[in-house]
This record gives sequence, C-alpha cells and structure tokens, in this order.
Amino acid sequence: MHAGTYFYHCHTNTVLHAEMGMYGALIVDLPQGPGRAFEGGPAYDVEAIWAVDEIDSSWHTLNWTAGTCGGDVGLNDLNPDYFVITGVDGAQSALTAPGVAVDMDRGQRLLVRYICAGYMPQRIRFGGLTASVVASDGRPLP
Repeated sequence: MHAGTYFYHCHTNTVLHAEMGMYGALIVDLPQGPGRAFEGGPAYDVEAIWAVDEIDSSWHTLNWTAGTCGGDVGLNDLNPDYFVITGVDGAQSALTAPGVAVDMDRGQRLLVRYICAGYMPQRIRFGGLTASVVASDGRPLP
C-alpha cells in the first residue's frame, strides 16, 4: 500500500540467519511504476539497492539451529571480520563491483535504497555529492 524500500528477513533464529545472509530488499513501486520514491516524492532516473552488513566468519561454523533452545552459543558476541555492501567485501573495491557501482550520466538523479542489515553503525560517504534522506521504512520523512 505504501511505495518504498522494505527490509525482509526470516523470523526464526533471526540473529544467526541474518548473519548468514537470509534477508533482502522488498521494493514497492507506485502503481504507475518506478521513477518516484513515493507518491508526491522526489523523482529519480536511476536506482541502486545497497544492503550493508558485517560478517563474523566464526558464526558460519554454527548449525542453523544453534541457540534456538536457549543454549548460549555466543550469538551475543559479534566480532566482524568482513564489512560488505550488497554481498561485496568493502576491502575488495566495492565502488566498482557490479550490483554496487552505479552507472549513470551527469545530471541524472539517483535513488539509493539503503538497508542496514547488520548490527553495527555504518557510514556511507557520497564524495561531496549532495544527498538527502527522503524516507525511512517505506514512510516519507518531512
């Protein structure tokens, strides 16, 4: 009913399953199709979907049911060794990776659908470009 960017994930053993990458973006466009962030919202020419996350590779040795019966398996101790944007390791030049890099012409307007899928604060820099946050969880901001 509301155009926007939404984050989905399973609701079974969420902490571990999200760490394993079981999440994604659900994009709801206006009935007339893409081109506006929401009804009456800013227009855009190009969109990118970025899901930022951090990965603690030691958690990837756990069974998918680890911790579901109340056992302490260390899911409260996150020590990430990878930081990713849409599955691309930030240390591996995410700026040029397909699915992360944006191909657009000068003068076009970009809508970045940004999802923080991790537990740690993330910072995205746009290198001096003008950027505005226009919505959160599919709802326009003033």
